[in-house]
Amino acid sequence: MARELASGDCKGTCSWGAVDDEIDGRPVFACASCGSEWTTDQTWTPRNADGELAPDVAEARAAHPVSSSPW
Repeated sequence: MARELASGDCKGTCSWGAVDDEIDGRPVFACASCGSEWTTDQTWTPRNADGELAPDVAEARAAHPVSSSPW
């Protein structure tokens, strides 16, 4: 990875969206509340405070699904 993802203290008011940045050719998404970042190479998928996936996060995850482990 070209740089580390930012990680902030969760405030419980998550609101994820794309930002104008890329890491290793993947778009970066950030939480507007705490500033944490996510890309599709992560094994987790961020959700907004209401439990829903932001549309652009859902689209990115669908394009880059997480492979499941057989273990």
